Amino acid sequence: MTEPKRIEPLAYVARCPLCDEPLRLCGPESVTPTSCTSCSYLEPQGSAHAITYISRCVHEMVRIRGIQKAICMGNELDSSTIPYPHGLFPVISDFANERMITAGLVREPLFRNVKDAKGLLGRRTVFTSSPRPAEICIATYAQLQSIDAGISISLAMECPKGTINIDLMQSAPGNSPALHASDRFSRTLRQAAAQLQPNTGP
Repeated sequence: MTEPKRIEPLAYVARCPLCDEPLRLCGPESVTPTSCTSCSYLEPQGSAHAITYISRCVHEMVRIRGIQKAICMGNELDSSTIPYPHGLFPVISDFANERMITAGLVREPLFRNVKDAKGLLGRRTVFTSSPRPAEICIATYAQLQSIDAGISISLAMECPKGTINIDLMQSAPGNSPALHASDRFSRTLRQAAAQLQPNTGP
């Protein structure tokens, strides 16, 4: 039996968002938080590994769906900015957090955004606490479904094909396609969560 492949965190998330010095990375099995080698910055152990995994999943989905442009705060950006934790990822994470809570999957946000001096939006996404396997599964699915909802909303609002308008995901009125996309998103997440629950039957 082959050994499971370990996730090597992205070079960017392996550096401190505050001072850009290397982080002392700790995996999800550790009891010690990830810490900066130079300043007092801390983040939950395993966060960098889980965020790297989710980022790669989002990158692949963006590629498969043929997304070439992203619109955020009225600016047109290359789609390569979507998957990165210091790119547009923080905006998608906010949307994903909201939908996971609305769907009743979590009580508190799984993601939080920290200040990042070199980030596109001045922020970087990390996990709120050390992520458990089930939380990583749900968080990954939430991110992918958020992208899917954004694509559906953008097409419904007559954006050019190959473009995702992230602004519309949060600003569309209640009677817009955004509501229906979000409803489907919540139902799908609940179904995914149910499959992750331990079997308590006979």
